Amino acid sequence: MTLEKTDPLILAPRKNRSTLGLIITSLLGIVDSLWLLYVHWNFETAGQACTISSKVSCEVIRYKQYSEWFSIPVPVYSAIFYLLFFGLALRVRRNRNAKDRRYIASLILFSIAALVSTLYFGLVSWFRLEMLCIYCSILYVLSFLNVGFSWNLWRAFSEFSIVEEWIQDVVQAFNHKKSFLGGMVLIAGILGVSWVFSSGPDLANRAQNKTESGVRSTGNPNANIKIVVFSDFQCPACKLGAQMLSEVEDVFSHKIEITYKFYPLDPSCNERARFGSHYQACAAAKAAYCASLQGHFWRFHDQFFDQQDRLGKDLFEEVAKKESLDMKQFENCISDDQTHQAVVNDIQEGNELEVNATPSIYVNGRRYTGPLKFSSFKKVIESFD
Repeated sequence: MTLEKTDPLILAPRKNRSTLGLIITSLLGIVDSLWLLYVHWNFETAGQACTISSKVSCEVIRYKQYSEWFSIPVPVYSAIFYLLFFGLALRVRRNRNAKDRRYIASLILFSIAALVSTLYFGLVSWFRLEMLCIYCSILYVLSFLNVGFSWNLWRAFSEFSIVEEWIQDVVQAFNHKKSFLGGMVLIAGILGVSWVFSSGPDLANRAQNKTESGVRSTGNPNANIKIVVFSDFQCPACKLGAQMLSEVEDVFSHKIEITYKFYPLDPSCNERARFGSHYQACAAAKAAYCASLQGHFWRFHDQFFDQQDRLGKDLFEEVAKKESLDMKQFENCISDDQTHQAVVNDIQEGNELEVNATPSIYVNGRRYTGPLKFSSFKKVIESFD
């Protein structure tokens, strides 16, 4: 007599092997996530543990636009995910008889979601940042293994409807109200603590920059690498340059200082731009300068480039009100001759360096002539190591 695929004698060994695999991968995922979180928060001391070369490095986790969601490091989310995944796998392993299929659908959907997420991060790491993080790659491998183990469980139970079974899983979870609410409170607490911990150092660094490094400089005021950029708020290439330098700051903020200089290609303040067509550039420079006197230069810098097509008096006042500036002081400053002279002083400094295009970027006094791409500029920074 031939045993059917759903016979308990066949299901039990397959189920035990698959759930054991899921439990092991979950525990490895928790440990790896916690280590990545430690590296994220203590890169200066722990980052070298996985830095082998410029192509194989943990530097990737310093890109906040990719390594943080809502100001919370991604490893926090992966640790929570693997903790939940561990609980589900343990539940499935302990279930008997009629409850054998309970939570398998959730395991499948969780593992697929994790795989999609890791594929995204893998593609960003390999093709966008051109770097490989060893410990991040461990999570990529674990995601593939989880899909395989979960899929094996699903096939063992006659390939039941994943969606229908998942709905029953959700209903079952809500029925255990105390456990459900307790889990939500725990997750919210972990995310809250992580957000506070992540925000603290950034706020401290910004305060330091305002008092020690000047209102138009950012990064480490004691850095050996000094970057000066002559830029124009109405220049499309300058917008690309600003985006590139933002990425550079995210990764190398501990070893560089970036200083912004005005060089508007606008004849109303730049006599060398007689044929310039950026007729809002001088006004934008003056508005940004006045914002710098109230400690808000970089907020204006970012919003002017983000809304480059709207440059003008209305945008200047809109941003000033949004940033809660003293409007009377701001308006008086814009019309002040000293503000005009401050912009002209930057232009004259640029002329002495023979600036003839924007953006013009100087690294320790030497002009950067490469493409406005992070991968290219990164090599210049690394050449000083």
